[in-house]
Amino acid sequence: MTTAPITPLTPAERRVADHLVHSLEPRVVARDARIAPADVRAEVDTLLVQTGADDATRLVVPAHVWASWEPTERQRSRQRHAGEHTLHS
Repeated sequence: MTTAPITPLTPAERRVADHLVHSLEPRVVARDARIAPADVRAEVDTLLVQTGADDATRLVVPAHVWASWEPTERQRSRQRHAGEHTLHS
């Protein structure tokens, strides 16, 4: 298994990978990523093929690595909020 996808992640794959770090339940990932559960399963299938992982559980570690490569919208939002909080303190 590799830790890097063969091709860059699409925005949908990136969103699903980010949420896999927090939950492997497709309904939870779908709710949090604001996409349909069937789309979660399709994106997970694509990520499995790209990485050679056996199952979604094996995508959690690579998803952590991918998250460190480029901030997600959630991380950017947190950083903006943290900066605003610091300014007001």
